[in-house]
Amino acid sequence: MKKKLVAVFAVFFVLGMLMFSTVSSAYLDPSTATFIVQIVAGVAVACGAAFTFYFRKIKRKLKGNNDENADNVQSLDNSKDGFDDSEFDEDDE
Repeated sequence: MKKKLVAVFAVFFVLGMLMFSTVSSAYLDPSTATFIVQIVAGVAVACGAAFTFYFRKIKRKLKGNNDENADNVQSLDNSKDGFDDSEFDEDDE
């Protein structure tokens, strides 16, 4: 029902725009054009971020890993970091 209502609204909106549109001879100065380009770029970046966010969520669900921070968690094993921590052991005193 809701999809049908949205479709009917979209059809009336498009038809209204076509029927009641007027020709206008307007001037767009360079600052207005720059503002429009900034809006388009911002929307593109936001869409890319949203796509990446949801793509990672979907990928995580398909792999079966339900940990929210799976991409950000690093290994806590200190032996793999390449540093010798033996000089900091308190047992040598």
